[in-house]
Amino acid sequence: MKPIIVICSFIVIILVGFLMFPLYAFSWNKPVPDRIPEIDLNSTPFVVSFIDVGYGDATLFRYNNTTVLIDAGSPPVGSTVVKYLEGTGVKDIDILIASHPDMDHTGGFMHVLNAFDVKWVVDNGDNSSYQYNFISDTIDRHGIKHTRAEQGDTIWPDPDVTITFLSPPPARYNDTNEDSLVAAVSYGSIDCLMMGDATKRALPVIQDPVEILRVGHHGSAGSVTEAFLNSTEPDVAIISVGGRLPHYPDQRVLDMLGNHNVSVFRTDRGGTITALCNTTSCTLVQGERSAYLYGEE
Repeated sequence: MKPIIVICSFIVIILVGFLMFPLYAFSWNKPVPDRIPEIDLNSTPFVVSFIDVGYGDATLFRYNNTTVLIDAGSPPVGSTVVKYLEGTGVKDIDILIASHPDMDHTGGFMHVLNAFDVKWVVDNGDNSSYQYNFISDTIDRHGIKHTRAEQGDTIWPDPDVTITFLSPPPARYNDTNEDSLVAAVSYGSIDCLMMGDATKRALPVIQDPVEILRVGHHGSAGSVTEAFLNSTEPDVAIISVGGRLPHYPDQRVLDMLGNHNVSVFRTDRGGTITALCNTTSCTLVQGERSAYLYGEE
């Protein structure tokens, strides 16, 4: 009799843990809306905001009157993303990009779609997620332009801003994270590399230097390698992370970035990070901390 009781108890513990994991991962250390800095878009025309959404991702690009949002955090923080966008004066979104369908990246999409006039949605075409399929159906019902992107595709939100997709290849990796849209967002000589949750398998195809690296998969093991850092030579690495999940970011990743003299900014250590850029340089600001960098000639 006792073995049966022990087995039943073990099953209950596993089920409770499985059900509680999303709350643990997404709600712990839920970000508090940041004080949004006043920004003169005439003197710093290209602005990138790595929004603090806890364990998740949401990055806002602004140039003149053009707005691009890559990912929107998990469902509990969708309203936080909307409040941040409204606080920056965003009225509509020219391009909404889903790096991949994981809910810590696209769970906030319904909040964004309900709050703003979204003109164009770009994703990787992954239809393996029931939740994202619901979001995708909503996009299509609203008649929003909806495009599948992959390696080699380029879009121009503005004649001065280019988004080039470096991964995934047409022959997919059959892994939700590795099949993330990896995007290089370029303005003048400033290049910002957005990795989604791509790690080891996607890294070898990325060869060109960048100024700003948004580290893949919240800085988990394998999100950077020596060869990758030798190729990309980033000045600054952004890690979007929060909560008490172990190994996010992984200490070996932090050590590798430090050994390559890369300045690391983490959303869990000071909130939203903002890059204020002209065509040749950027100033990154997070609370009282700042960093200055030049683009490649």
